[in-house]
Amino acid sequence: FIVIRGVEYDTRDAGHFIVILPDGVHLKALTMRGMKVEKLVNLVHQVGGIVGPAHPFGTRSSSAMLFKTLKRNRALVKKFDFIEGFNACETETANDFSQILAKDFHKPTFGGSDSHDYEYVGMGYTLFSDDIYCCDDLISAVHKASESKDNSISCGGIVRGETLKSKHAHAFYSVYAFIAYNVSLGLLYSPLRKHRVKKALEHK
Repeated sequence: FIVIRGVEYDTRDAGHFIVILPDGVHLKALTMRGMKVEKLVNLVHQVGGIVGPAHPFGTRSSSAMLFKTLKRNRALVKKFDFIEGFNACETETANDFSQILAKDFHKPTFGGSDSHDYEYVGMGYTLFSDDIYCCDDLISAVHKASESKDNSISCGGIVRGETLKSKHAHAFYSVYAFIAYNVSLGLLYSPLRKHRVKKALEHK
C-alpha cells in the first residue's frame, strides 16, 4: 500500500492543522509546535504545500473554529486548502459543522481516523477521483478540486463513540492545561523555530 507523508501541527492560536508538503521537501520548523496559524499557512504555501484544520469543531483545546483567532476572523478559512470534514474521534454534530464549513467556503474535505490506537485505524476515509501515488499527486488533486469546486474529493467514516480517554480530553482541566502547555512550549521554541523557518526559505 501507499503511505502519504503528512504532519498534524499544533499551532499556538488555532489548534491542530494537517500539513502535506511536496515530495522531497522537509521543514524542521514543523517539529516545533507553537507557530501562529497565519504564519504556518504562509510558510506551507511558500514551499508549495497544502494545509487545513483537523477536526475544526472537535475538542476545545485543539480545534480551530473554537479558538478566538478564527471566531474573530472567519475569513482566515479562505486561506486553507481543505477542511477535515470527518474525524472518527469527534461527534456526528462536530463533523456536520465541519462539512457545513467546507461547503460555505468551497473547500474539499478529508476524512481521518485519528487512530491513536490500532483498533481505530481505517474508521475514516477520503475518496479521490484521481489516482494518488505521492504527496505531489495529493496536492495537485486538492488544488484541482478547489479550483473546480466539484465533488472530486469526498470523505466519510464511522464515529467511534465516546471513550474514557475522550471524556478526559473534553474535561475543562484537560482543555486548559493543554492550551497552557502548547502556548508555553510555543514561546520557548520561538527563537529556534524562527531560525529554522528562515533557513528553509533561504534554501527553497
